[in-house]
Amino acid sequence: MPTVQMNVRIDAKTKAHGDAVFARSGFTPSQAVRAVWEYAGRTGTLPPCMQQDASDQHNECVQRRVRGGFGLAVRLAGTQGFDVASAGNVLQGATWRDLRDDVYDEILEALGGGADA
Repeated sequence: MPTVQMNVRIDAKTKAHGDAVFARSGFTPSQAVRAVWEYAGRTGTLPPCMQQDASDQHNECVQRRVRGGFGLAVRLAGTQGFDVASAGNVLQGATWRDLRDDVYDEILEALGGGADA
């Protein structure tokens, strides 16, 4: 099969570090690149190390939504003092039921009924 030449630009430090790792495993840079292309051609997907984990995708989606003020529950969490900027755990250990109860308590207090009325 005829071959083609590929040229890539990469900073010298990254290349040196990568070359050392590949050399320890017995690969030349050409063999490493060829392996990536062969895997993609054979499977129709990126190698697993290049695929974004589904949980990472979910976390990024949640973070985008939180930054955009997505959803009444997230906005209410912010009004209750929860740190909604860090999407890892919007409720910081509280449950959605806790948040709901806090909101209802505040509504009752605003209406003059108090939480124990």
